[in-house]
Amino acid sequence: MSELEDSNNPYRAPETPIVSGPELTEPVLESAEAQEARKRTKSGAVAGFIVAGMTAAIATFVVLSGSSADQLGGLDAWAYIDVALIVALAIGVLRQSRVAAVALLAYFVFAKIYMIATTGNLGGIIVSLIIAYYMARAVQGAFTYARLQREAAPHYRKPVSLLGKIGIGLAIPMGL
Repeated sequence: MSELEDSNNPYRAPETPIVSGPELTEPVLESAEAQEARKRTKSGAVAGFIVAGMTAAIATFVVLSGSSADQLGGLDAWAYIDVALIVALAIGVLRQSRVAAVALLAYFVFAKIYMIATTGNLGGIIVSLIIAYYMARAVQGAFTYARLQREAAPHYRKPVSLLGKIGIGLAIPMGL
């Protein structure tokens, strides 16, 4: 088949430009502001891991001792789902994900409000406020880091992570 006939073929594949250059690689940010943003997100992620660890420890104690879940903030074996969610969000925060940072903070705050409303116990509120502070700083750090990335490489778009694909896959059937 000649090249002329091929160019008139309505079923031929469209030509795709080959993209190369700096827009394919994530910009490396070395400024003091970027380092501070990474430090904030790391602190927020550590706070998330601490919450997950404490929740897992208490849930394990309740399950193994046969204690009443009401005595320990309403935690039972279902708390392991909370642990998995918090760990997944904390990993996202470590990767400077704005969505994960906001979701981790919102989840923590709503969980504390729910726990206080159901148990009426304000115990541990000071520690909870400190943890919420670090999670809020992680939100600020994630947004700052994204802004700095946009400024360094305006055409770069971060690929959707596996956790993001799973979240989208779960949200679509739920109608969110």
